[in-house]
Amino acid sequence: YDVAIIGAGPAGIICAKTLLETCGPNLNIIVLEESKSVGGLWNREHRHYPQDNDTSPQCTCQDLDANTNVKVNASSQPVYENLHTNLLKDLTSFVDVPFDSKIEHFPPSETVLDYLKSYVSHHGLETCIRLNERVVKCSKMTKEGEENIWIIDTQKSTTLSQGTSIRRKEYMSKRLLVCVGHFRQGFVPSVRGISHYKGTLLHSSAYSSPDDFHNKIVLIVGGGLSGCDIAGILATRGHCARIIVSVRNWKVIQTVFLKKLKKHQRVIVRRGVDYISESGEVYFADPNKGNDTTNKGCYNEDVPPSERPDVILFATGYRYHYPFLLPSSSSSSSSSDSTSLSSLTQPLSPPCSSSRCFLLFIFCSTRSAGRNLIRNASLCFLLVTLNGVWKNLLD
Repeated sequence: YDVAIIGAGPAGIICAKTLLETCGPNLNIIVLEESKSVGGLWNREHRHYPQDNDTSPQCTCQDLDANTNVKVNASSQPVYENLHTNLLKDLTSFVDVPFDSKIEHFPPSETVLDYLKSYVSHHGLETCIRLNERVVKCSKMTKEGEENIWIIDTQKSTTLSQGTSIRRKEYMSKRLLVCVGHFRQGFVPSVRGISHYKGTLLHSSAYSSPDDFHNKIVLIVGGGLSGCDIAGILATRGHCARIIVSVRNWKVIQTVFLKKLKKHQRVIVRRGVDYISESGEVYFADPNKGNDTTNKGCYNEDVPPSERPDVILFATGYRYHYPFLLPSSSSSSSSSDSTSLSSLTQPLSPPCSSSRCFLLFIFCSTRSAGRNLIRNASLCFLLVTLNGVWKNLLD
C-alpha cells in the first residue's frame, strides 16, 4: 500500500477522503479499524464494558502507601449515554458536507455517528476500510538499496456460531498515519492510601448510564467539563443518594458549572482528595493549608472533613497510548505520565510523491490529556480537515 491509516474515526475518515481526492484514485490506500463499524470514539454500538470483558483497557495508579497497582475500570470508547456535543454542529462536521439544517444545534452522539457513517458512504470510502482489524504491532523494515516500508500486524476477529475466530494478518505500507486519537487509556492520578478503598473504582470512560448508580454515594474526582457533565446527569436523571465533586485545579470556566452544580440538593462540591484512611474514609484537602487559589464560591462550606463513597469516578483525563508502535518506530516522545507528546511527526512529504516512508499522528493535540473529551473531539473535525489537505499544506 502507498498509505495505511489506523483508525476510522473523524481523523481517519477525512484523511482517507482527502488523500484520494488530492492524489487520485490510483493511490493504494487502506484504513484499519478495530470495531465493527466506523465512527471512532463516537461509536457506542460495540462499546467494551469492563464487567463483560476481562481484557478491556484498564488504567492503574501507583498507591503511595502500599506500593501496589490498583485497578480502575475503564473503556477505550468513552462516549456515554445522553451525551451531546458542547459546541455547535458547524464545528462537529466536515466543511464539505455540513449537518442537515433540521439537526439540533448541539447534536447527540448518535447523530454524530450517523453523520460519520453517511460521510463515508457519500464519498465511497467503504472499499478502502477494513473493519474488525485490530492493529497489534507496527515496525519499519529496511532493506539495503530499497525504500523503507512499514510492517503492520493485525488481528481480525470474526463471530462464529461456535465462538469468536481470531485471524492474524500482515500488511505492508510505505507510509503510516496514526488516527486513533488519545482518548483510549484513562489517566488516574496517584492517591495516598487508595489500596484501602473497598468500593467501586472507575474512570469516566467506563461511565455509561445514571441507572448504574441507584442509591449510591458517588465521588467524582475532577471538576472539568466531563466531571461536571456527569455530575449534572447523575443529579437530574439518576437516583444517587449523594454526589460529591472533588476539584483540585480550578479554571475560570469551571466557576459557572460548579456553582450551578451546588444548587442541586444532593450535590456537594469539595476540594481535592488528600488521602484515604485505613478504614476507607476519603479525606479532602484542608482549605486553610497550601496555596488554594480556587474561587471559594464554588465550594460547599461547613462540610465534614471526610466522606465514605460507594463509588469513586475519576474524571481526570487520558494518557497517550500507542502500544502497537515499537519505540524505535516513532520519533515522538511522551512525558513521564504519558499526558503529553513532543515531536508528533517524522519528516513529512506528500503521500502521492515518491518519498521515503514516514509516520504521522493526526488528531487534535492539547497540552493536557485532562482536557474535555468532547471539546477536543469537536474541534478535531475542523482541524483534521485542515491537516488532511496535503497539497495546500505542503506546496
